[in-house]
Amino acid sequence: MARMDDKELYLTASKNYSILDGNSDYTDDDNKCSELQRDLENRDGIKDFCIKVTGNLKKYSELEFYGPFSDDRCTVVNYWMYNYLFNTIYKEDTIENIGTVMNKILTLWKSIIKLETCDINWNLNVKANFNDLKKLYDYATNYGNIKPYMASKGYACTKNFKNYIDEIRNLHKTATTKCNSRSDNYCSVLTYIKEKHSDKNIFDLICIKEVNPLGSYTSRGHGGYLHAGAHGYEGAGRHSSAQYPRLRSRKIAVVAFPILGTVFTFLMLYKYTALGPWLRSQLQKKNIIEHNQDEEEDDSLDDIYDGTYTNYERCTQNIGYHPAQNYR
Repeated sequence: MARMDDKELYLTASKNYSILDGNSDYTDDDNKCSELQRDLENRDGIKDFCIKVTGNLKKYSELEFYGPFSDDRCTVVNYWMYNYLFNTIYKEDTIENIGTVMNKILTLWKSIIKLETCDINWNLNVKANFNDLKKLYDYATNYGNIKPYMASKGYACTKNFKNYIDEIRNLHKTATTKCNSRSDNYCSVLTYIKEKHSDKNIFDLICIKEVNPLGSYTSRGHGGYLHAGAHGYEGAGRHSSAQYPRLRSRKIAVVAFPILGTVFTFLMLYKYTALGPWLRSQLQKKNIIEHNQDEEEDDSLDDIYDGTYTNYERCTQNIGYHPAQNYR
């Protein structure tokens, strides 16, 4: 089954972003980054962010990415940069537009790389929309891995995987609707994916079966949809539901036969060998011992009850003398 935590599921977009996260060992521009941090009111994380941006822009021509958009370094860098700003540095903020922040970053950006080579994508600067746009872009980036992964699993998905696919599919519908109403933000990402991606049907994947982690599943027909954005390989488990009863029967037989064999052997030994008389004598001795222990236990209980009654009377007498102790 297709699972979100499956190590077989290689996410190309995550690999690309991890490359950009690692380019932060540039100390010669610390002054610029310290200045940017002061300009942005000493916001936590701004200096580290600045050092990474500087490092990536300086190595721009050397950056190597993966997936269908690997030849467009600038778009990968833009999604990484905005994601860092919105979901790390300004994660708790509700601001919808960070124009002031971006203008400061633009000054730094232009000092490192020509805008003709790579410009800031201003269609991504609305925080309320960004995460949706990035999910669609990441899904399209990962699609080349998602599709064969799902096929290898027979299009059987866990609930979480199916939910992710459904979310992407719904995002695609929303983006299409908003694009029809002339929303540049959503139109830009849909147009980009359509123009750049070789597969024009990336949002048509579906989960045929929903599987729980224990292995049983419910057939969904064509009801469970997988989105462009789920990024899964197609998978190989095309087991019919009729196979599961046979598997359970085999497991029961494996456990039951040794137990039945042991019981049969014991009965034969008990009936036809000296084991029977010896065992009966041991049981009789055990009954006698237990009977004596029960009598001793009854006597002990009688003693305890007697003592309890005596102590209860004494406690009643002492209540008047030590009232505080009774509340402790």
